[in-house]
Amino acid sequence: ACLEGTGLAFSVYPSTLSSVSGQATHFDKSLDQYLKAEDVVMEALLMATACHGLLSTYSNVSASVVYLSPPDYPYTTFWDPVEPLP
Repeated sequence: ACLEGTGLAFSVYPSTLSSVSGQATHFDKSLDQYLKAEDVVMEALLMATACHGLLSTYSNVSASVVYLSPPDYPYTTFWDPVEPLP
């Protein structure tokens, strides 16, 4: 992992990825649908419990991450105005 030794905390989950270059996994019909669903649930749970915050686009996945996270979990989208830290 290229982040080792940087002081940054990170988690890794071996999710299923499309083998087609440029193809989003959720559009790849050759991949097992249940495995893709398991992957997105695990990734959302990891982001909600192991990350220190979320910067994302708005989606059902990002909404789930915020819903599953602790009450003081910081999150924002790319379109929200920048607010100073307390």
